[in-house]
Amino acid sequence: MLELLVVVMVTGVLTAIALPSLFRFVGKAREVEAKEGLSVIGFAQQGYHFENRVFSSSYPEMGIALSQNYYDFSVVSSSQSTAVSNAVPKNLGNDPYRAYSMGVYYDQGPGVFSMKLCQSPYGAVVSQAPASSSGICSNGGVNIQ
Repeated sequence: MLELLVVVMVTGVLTAIALPSLFRFVGKAREVEAKEGLSVIGFAQQGYHFENRVFSSSYPEMGIALSQNYYDFSVVSSSQSTAVSNAVPKNLGNDPYRAYSMGVYYDQGPGVFSMKLCQSPYGAVVSQAPASSSGICSNGGVNIQ
């Protein structure tokens, strides 16, 4: 009986050590949805701009449908030279997932597109991509290359 008690205690200690790490990895895996979705949006915006000389303000207009299991995607702004889209966790503040924002920029001089992906510092904050390719991410966001 004592051996069984020891086994149960050791199992409990190992579980207490492993669970926080497991939740962290689950959160990182779910953040892939945001990064992947924003990447699709960024390239679709470039294609749309190439054909129409303006960025799109809606995803159906670009012909894309996104998987939105853990994140809500939205076009924040679009113009002739800039488009900004956000990926915000569906349960912002309650889930440990970080928000992301993608800026797509067109420089008419050389005719070159560029993109900037901003990652929020933690789950309850939404970082915004800058209005220009030379700007910085808002709310302490980190620019991911």
